[in-house]
Amino acid sequence: MVKAVVLGAAGGIGQPLSLLLKLNHDITELALYDIVNSQGVAADLAHIDTPAKVTGYLPPNNGLQSALTGAHLILIPAGVPRKPGMTRDDLFKINAGIVKDLAASIAQNAPKAFVLIISNPVNSTVPIFAEVLKKYKVFDPKRLMGVTTLDLVRASTFASEVLGADPREVRVPVIGGHSGVTIIPLLSQAKPSCTFTQDQIETLTNRIQFGGDEVVKAKDGSGSATLSMAHAGARFASRILDATIKKAPGITECCYINLDADEKCGIQIKNTTENLEYFSVSVELGPEGISKIYPIENLSRYEEKLLKDAIPELRGNITKGITFISEDSKFTQYKHIHENEKTKSQDDLVVSLGVNDLLQNDIIKVIAIILFFVGNIFVLSSMYALGITGTYLGDYFGILMDERVICFPFNVLENPMYHGSSMVFLATSLWYSSPAGIILTIWVFILYSIALQLEGPFTAMIYDKQQESGSQIAELLTIRAPFIQSLASNCDKISIRKLEIDAKRTLEQPWNEFVVLYVKVIISMTFQNILTLSRWSLPILYVLDYDLRLLAIKSDLIFMMTEKPPKNLEIAARAINKSFSICSLGVSRKWGTYYFAGLLFKTYFKLKQQNLCKNVMRSIKAASVDLPPFERFPKAHQVTYLYYHGLLLFLDAEYNLAEEKLVAAFRMCPKSNKKNKELIWIIRGILPSTEILSRYSRLNKLYKPFIDSIREGNVKNFDDALVMNEIKLVSQNTFLTVELAREIAMKVLFKKVIKLRW
Repeated sequence: MVKAVVLGAAGGIGQPLSLLLKLNHDITELALYDIVNSQGVAADLAHIDTPAKVTGYLPPNNGLQSALTGAHLILIPAGVPRKPGMTRDDLFKINAGIVKDLAASIAQNAPKAFVLIISNPVNSTVPIFAEVLKKYKVFDPKRLMGVTTLDLVRASTFASEVLGADPREVRVPVIGGHSGVTIIPLLSQAKPSCTFTQDQIETLTNRIQFGGDEVVKAKDGSGSATLSMAHAGARFASRILDATIKKAPGITECCYINLDADEKCGIQIKNTTENLEYFSVSVELGPEGISKIYPIENLSRYEEKLLKDAIPELRGNITKGITFISEDSKFTQYKHIHENEKTKSQDDLVVSLGVNDLLQNDIIKVIAIILFFVGNIFVLSSMYALGITGTYLGDYFGILMDERVICFPFNVLENPMYHGSSMVFLATSLWYSSPAGIILTIWVFILYSIALQLEGPFTAMIYDKQQESGSQIAELLTIRAPFIQSLASNCDKISIRKLEIDAKRTLEQPWNEFVVLYVKVIISMTFQNILTLSRWSLPILYVLDYDLRLLAIKSDLIFMMTEKPPKNLEIAARAINKSFSICSLGVSRKWGTYYFAGLLFKTYFKLKQQNLCKNVMRSIKAASVDLPPFERFPKAHQVTYLYYHGLLLFLDAEYNLAEEKLVAAFRMCPKSNKKNKELIWIIRGILPSTEILSRYSRLNKLYKPFIDSIREGNVKNFDDALVMNEIKLVSQNTFLTVELAREIAMKVLFKKVIKLRW
């Protein structure tokens, strides 16, 4: 019986991978696990007439544990692919958390299984997996592999295209890692032996390293290399089964591993790679997993340079994965429990003193119970007597008991709160037979006692000093004081920065900060009339809607590949629209109009529902009679509104009006905000100058080919640039506008032809 498990079986990679594994006759049982839809996928695959029995599992009823029990081979494509708008850090946090939880379950339910990691970023997820297995004391480097087979598949395919050969006959080793510059194709060692020019080598290397981008671009950002990755994963799984089940000799593959899998050869590779713990390298597979690592030899100069460039990036990826686990509180606690060498030596000392035997006595346990209940009675009852509510631990640590509890039984002890809490600590230490806890409790009790003795005189001294300072400040800041009257009438001339400097120079902490804050409040009240009835709620409402939009976007991204993708952003748009309606209709809430208008514009454009933006603008126009002046709103919201207003006019082909709004937005944008300035330039009605292009890299990359073609009158280059950038231009709604510029290139070409004829 050979049981294979796919964790993440309902995803974009998981489904085709599960299909390919169902077709493998070496597998007799196929377990499919995912958080949704895995049972549907299993039911579909179960109709295929191959030996493997297919079962789907979901999280309820210990589904993951059941899926893993008895597993021989586990493949993990679980996680999310990198999507447009998602940073590498976003991708890492999501997938790292998923891999960590799966690793913990595998450590407990299938510690001897062969594990193949597909979840990206593999350079980090394999170290994460290894660190979790180490915490559970079940890590075997021979049985954990990161699947880099897709890099080998791409290398064979792309190299065969250049050679005009059958890709099945071409083999190119690929070492390093599994992302970008960490992927190092060894074209000099391709089989059958062949010769590439340096240009071909560099072009092939770049294409192999960034082949995934081709697929993402071809799928218009709606997916990644799911099918080819599924093929690569199934191929590697088949090789593992050949080695571990059929015991076939001489099976070699490249994969991303912990170099301790082969101590002798691993040291050689560590020396070559500046002591990296993980590296993708050629290995020989055997019945127990990795039986041998092949050394890195005979690299060309170009490949040596690739290796040198890859090492820092790979080191950072590995460190990121290891740090993710070392900083995880759950595993930090686990480490403290299981790393007991130091604790053992301390326990030996305690045993030699006879303390442990004493603490294990039943009488001590009874004393602990009594102390625990008595201590809690004092603490909780005194809290009740003082009118203190809330959580037990959250309250008594922060309380200075200014009043005495005079009723029985609380007056048995002075300061029952402190003494009661000490009893509880001592009881807990006695119950768990912890000498260190007893010592700590006694030490804390001594500190309590000292603090209680000092509390009275020390607090009185502070109160006297604060009362004196407070009276002076109160007299200075009363609303009737000449200083405040002058401030209110001249607040437009006040320099907050100068005020802060003067306050720090003339007043002590914290009074200098208090004065500056007070002045800011006066200025805010004068300028913005903050005391209107319900305007105080606007910042809260705005923050809630802003966060709601971000959460909706992220949740839609995470579950985009499921059978029924959610539409959380549409729900968020309706909520933001309600906030906008409240502001545009309520007299005191008009100040929020442009805040929520900007949020709505961003949301509707994200949903590709630009027409709804016009409803927002009509509502603003209808409410404009009693709206505060536009220029009184924060500049950030002014820029947002002007930008989207200009963009809507641009889409309606009202170019002159669009230019007017966009220029106003551009001038109002801070110089430091290059990203927003670039976005505005992209849809302006004029091609940017060379000087402008030099300032904004994104503009330069997008428009320089067109500008060069126009200047040269090179219509062919213009058409090529249009084809190459079509997807980007269409997504920015500028394709038709740039296409019109082709006429300018034609005119320049005609002028050159006329000059030649003359």
